[in-house]
Amino acid sequence: MLSSYVDYFDEGLFYVSPEQVFTFVKRELTPFVTLRHDYLVKAGSIPFEFAVYAYKQG
Repeated sequence: MLSSYVDYFDEGLFYVSPEQVFTFVKRELTPFVTLRHDYLVKAGSIPFEFAVYAYKQG
């Protein structure tokens, strides 16, 4: 997903708060959730994407 923690917004893209996604998954889907916002899509860039992993069990 595209993080809302960016310094530029494109009107044609959808940005979302990582905290909101984490909270939704934790409350509505599964208590076993991991959020990663620490990887780079390409070298030298800032981390503007994040991933959410939702598991059935721990």
